[in-house]
Amino acid sequence: MRSYRNTPPTISTTGFTLIEVVIAVGLLAIISTMIFQSLSQTFTTRDMLDRSQTSLHGARVAIQRLSDDLASTFLSPYKIKGYTDEKQPTRFLGKAKELTLTSMTHLRLFRNVRESDQSELTYLLEDDPKAGRQNLVRKEYKRIEIERAADQEPVSLVLVEGVHDFKLRYCNGEKGEWTEEWDTTKSDFKDKLPLAVEVSIVVNPDPENDKPLEDDLFTLKTIAFIERLFEQARSGNQKLTGCSDEKLF
Repeated sequence: MRSYRNTPPTISTTGFTLIEVVIAVGLLAIISTMIFQSLSQTFTTRDMLDRSQTSLHGARVAIQRLSDDLASTFLSPYKIKGYTDEKQPTRFLGKAKELTLTSMTHLRLFRNVRESDQSELTYLLEDDPKAGRQNLVRKEYKRIEIERAADQEPVSLVLVEGVHDFKLRYCNGEKGEWTEEWDTTKSDFKDKLPLAVEVSIVVNPDPENDKPLEDDLFTLKTIAFIERLFEQARSGNQKLTGCSDEKLF
């Protein structure tokens, strides 16, 4: 006859060894670090792309705004009493990296304000001491020189931040050649406007990077016409020609 004994079930007392715990914790730390680095790189790339898009959009807007101002630039045919021939209140002073002109693109924002559509504008590069870079700035006197107070300050607007370079050339429609300077107070260009202006903006796509590589830079270029002269040239009413390395019309 067999005898049966009631024996309690065996409970396993084995678990993770210390080495296994250390390995598991190490793997978890490595995976967590990799995930953090991946997310950090993703956010950094996203922020850089956002800055690049903002910078490029600003450059396109700046070129369009300068083109609009150039299209409506003018010189008054009348000599103002009290002003010498070298310093008339309407002028066009163009340099390789700076331009001052009088234009009819000013908008009056308030009723009964003593302003017209005429204003004096300057485009130039200015240092940004806080960020250690250069910005393209548009300065506007809401009145031309003869109408404004001596102590009136221009309204400055930063168009593009982190500009690597800003270049201008001026088309002499009579000679069919480009020049890097155009000064209507000088005898060579007295009372004359260029047929067109070549505008070139070299943009650093990441303004926070103060030492970009040449391959990382973007160049935006356009040829902006002085509308009145361009229409005269197209109609044949004035003998003007395009400049040598660009066919203007």
